[in-house]
Amino acid sequence: MSTLSFDGWQTALKPENLTLLPLLSFRRTKDDFTYDSCKEHFAISKFLENLNFDTTDQQWVIAAESISVKQQVRSEEVKKFWLDIDLEKAESERKLAGIILEQKEIELKQKEVDIKLSKNILRQGIKDSLLNDQKLKYAENLVNDKETELKPYLKKSTKRKPVCSNGNLTETEDNEYFPDDNDLDPESFNSTLDRNNKKAVASINARSNDIIN
Repeated sequence: MSTLSFDGWQTALKPENLTLLPLLSFRRTKDDFTYDSCKEHFAISKFLENLNFDTTDQQWVIAAESISVKQQVRSEEVKKFWLDIDLEKAESERKLAGIILEQKEIELKQKEVDIKLSKNILRQGIKDSLLNDQKLKYAENLVNDKETELKPYLKKSTKRKPVCSNGNLTETEDNEYFPDDNDLDPESFNSTLDRNNKKAVASINARSNDIIN
C-alpha cells in the first residue's frame, strides 16, 4: 500500500465504477491530500497494484487490473478535476496571504502606537524637565530680587557688635552689615515681601503654562 491514506476505500468506492476520477475524489477527502497530480497519480497506481493483496473479492481485483492510470490522466474529467484543485489551492493561498497581510497591518499599527506613546512620554519628560529648570531659575531670581530689595533696609553698622570667640567677647569688623532696629519698617517690609511673593507665583505659573502648551 502507498504511504498516503486510502482508509475506507471499500465503502467509499464501488468496483463497477472504479476509475481514476472516483479515486482522486476519494483521495481529496483525506487530510494528507497533496494537491500534487504526480504524487496522487503515483499513489493511486501503487494502491491498485496492491489491491489484490488487500481483498479476496475478485470484483475489486478485476476492476483494479482494468484501470490504466496513464491513459485516464489525459481524460477531460481528470483535467477538470485538477483545474478545480488548482483554483481551490490558489484561493486558499490568497486567503492565507490576506490573513497574513492583515496580521502584519495590525502589528504595524501597534508599532506606530507604541512609537507615538514613547514620543509623548519623552516629550512630556522634556517639558517637565524644562518646567523644573524654569521654576528653579525663577526661585533663584526671586531670592536675588528679595536680597536686592532688602538692601535699603540694611545699613552699615556705626558701632561694633559684640561676638563670642574662643570664650572671649570680641567685636565685629566695621565693614559687616546689620539691620538697625530703627531702620526696619515692619509694614513696608511685609508689604514688599507679600508683593514679591505674588509676582513670583504669577510668573512661575505663566511660564509653566507656556511650556506645557
